[in-house]
Amino acid sequence: THDRLDFIINNACQTVRRPPDFYQHMMERETASVNEMPENARKLLAEQAAREAAEAAESRVRASEQRYRSLSVRLEVILEGLADGVAAQDRTGKLVFANRAGAHAMGYPSVEACMAATPQELADRYDLLDESGTPIDRDSLPGRRVLLGEPVCSMLVHVCDRASGEDW
Repeated sequence: THDRLDFIINNACQTVRRPPDFYQHMMERETASVNEMPENARKLLAEQAAREAAEAAESRVRASEQRYRSLSVRLEVILEGLADGVAAQDRTGKLVFANRAGAHAMGYPSVEACMAATPQELADRYDLLDESGTPIDRDSLPGRRVLLGEPVCSMLVHVCDRASGEDW
């Protein structure tokens, strides 16, 4: 009833049962120790083991990164909710975090503007004085000293905003 036949697919399957001795030569290789295997088989097994180890390590790294991102988001939510200003700098003085209250306390209209400021721009905004009114070297501030490996200490600092004249 078809006017044309372009191809024929034949699919046949046959099961032949062989005696156990027929497979003995294959079983010897399957149960042999790695050292008794041919060189090319040892290389394949080594490559497979290395691939599996790399995939397991990558999986652990992904899980660790996901956990870090989750904790980081939660910490940022907590710090953003504080009424007090919080800011953190790296060893070079560059801001790596500031919450909204911290940005406003430093005189910036937004966290983004604050984070875009260079360490020099931040330093130029304020005069830092000790209890007697003597200027303080920024490298002697407690945070800087901790970054140098010194023990945690405290310091009373008088801050004067150069632009507005406000001080605290």
